[in-house]
Amino acid sequence: MNLDKKDLVYFKQNSQSLKETLVVSIERGAFKNVLLELNDYLKTSQEIKLVLVCDPTKTSEGEIICNLEVLKYLGNLQKIDILVNSSMPLESISELEVVKDLKSLKISGFYNKKINLSTLKRFKNIKELSLENGLSKKDYFLLNSKLKVLEVRELNIDYVERNENLEELTIFHKLSGEKKLVEKFPNLKSLKLKNCNQIEDFAFISPLNSLENLSFNSVRNLKFVPKLSSNTIKRLEILNCKNLNSIKTISSFSLLERLAITDANIDFQEIQDISEDLRLEIFYFRSKGNKENDIFEALSQKNGFQNTHRGFWR
Repeated sequence: MNLDKKDLVYFKQNSQSLKETLVVSIERGAFKNVLLELNDYLKTSQEIKLVLVCDPTKTSEGEIICNLEVLKYLGNLQKIDILVNSSMPLESISELEVVKDLKSLKISGFYNKKINLSTLKRFKNIKELSLENGLSKKDYFLLNSKLKVLEVRELNIDYVERNENLEELTIFHKLSGEKKLVEKFPNLKSLKLKNCNQIEDFAFISPLNSLENLSFNSVRNLKFVPKLSSNTIKRLEILNCKNLNSIKTISSFSLLERLAITDANIDFQEIQDISEDLRLEIFYFRSKGNKENDIFEALSQKNGFQNTHRGFWR
């Protein structure tokens, strides 16, 4: 439900839809009385997430409240995605002080890389945390033992306490101390690495016994798919890893359901072998050569899998 300048009548007429979508979005501002009504609704519907688009160059006007100021009226909110779409960076998230019990937070877009996150210290139940600009060393207090989902630009495993509850980890740029990953996060089900070009050896992934989803995106030093000690992997995505030259390991992933490979340096015969050896729902492949792409499309029809990346992570 989008609440941009919608009145109270609109909210009451459409509030039932929130039980299905569980998402409220605000970009151009919302009426104060609508925010108060939403806050009351949140008392019994705590799974609703607010997607808030912020522009620090704009301010609230009269009864129209915008940016993080809306949080002054949403103390019962537990989940929020903050997207900063502006020519001016977001400098503070102090408005979150009004929120009683935050459980999910995402901050992306143009915000100060050194933004003060101390406001978040009092929230002990955060289970999902996504920070596009990453964490400074002093911000590692955010990685509490209840955290289940973590997405950050950079992470140093050496600074992290053991967390057996963490199930999903996404790194956008750099992972340090990676050899301790299994020790600190033993129950990971999803691991997504983008760039991470300082990593030379990916054997540290092998001991993850619960891993179901694995993604490499633009990882320069990935030359072959690492072996996995357990047979739990269901989705494997390898995008734009131009030095990848062998995927033979994949044949042993008997539970694999979805596979995506693009822009790799693989002998096309290995691609054909995988398409024959495994019963895949989705196998998305793109090569620089049109001939190989045409042959692969024919293979997808022959072997009954979808050659698409759409819906891969659903």
